[in-house]
Amino acid sequence: MKKYVNGKELVKRILEGEEDFREIALPKYTDLTTFVPELNEYLRKKDFAGIDFSNSELIGIVAPEIILNRASLNYASLDEASLDEASLNYASLDEASLNYASLDEANIWCAKTLEKICLAESKGISFFQISGIGSRNDITTFILVPYKIEPDNSFEERIRVDVGCYNSRLPEFLRQVGSTHDKNNFSGEYLSAVEYAKNYFKSRGLN
Repeated sequence: MKKYVNGKELVKRILEGEEDFREIALPKYTDLTTFVPELNEYLRKKDFAGIDFSNSELIGIVAPEIILNRASLNYASLDEASLDEASLNYASLDEASLNYASLDEANIWCAKTLEKICLAESKGISFFQISGIGSRNDITTFILVPYKIEPDNSFEERIRVDVGCYNSRLPEFLRQVGSTHDKNNFSGEYLSAVEYAKNYFKSRGLN
C-alpha cells in the first residue's frame, strides 16, 4: 500500500535525515524546482548510501539538477518526470519506468544498474532497446553517452550496454559475448543487436 506525501513534506523529511521512502506516492507533477538548491546543498555534504525510493510513484515529478547519487529507484514510476541534468551516479534503476521523461544531460549512463528500465519516448537521452534476445531472453539496452561528455572516447567506448544485471561499455560487452558464447546462436543475436544499435545512433547523427 502506497504512503501518500506531498512535496513539501518529502523535502522536510529528507532534510531531517530520513532516507527510507519506499512505496511513497507524490501527487502527479509535483514541482520541487524551488527546493532543489537546498536539497542538493544538503545531499552534497552528506556521505550516505542513498535515498531509497523503491516502488514509489513519482509520476511527473519536476526536479531539474537534483542529486540522486546512489539512490535506489528500483521499480519506481517516474513517467513524464522532468529530471534534466539530474545526477544519477551509482543509482539503481532496475525496472524503473521513465516513459516520456525529460532527461536532457541527466547522467543516466553513470547509474549502477538499469535492468529492464523503461524509457519509451523519453527525451534528452540517446538509447536503443531490444527484447527477447540472447541467453537471458531479456531486454538489452544501449545508451550512448554524448560526445561532449566523453570527447576522448571513441563512438563504441561511449555506448553503455545493459543486459539483466550485467552492464559494461560496448568493447567489453563484445569481448564478453565472444568469450561466453563463441559463435553460437546467442552470439549472433547479440552481435546483430549491436550493429542495429550502432546504425540507429549513426543514422540520427549521434555518433
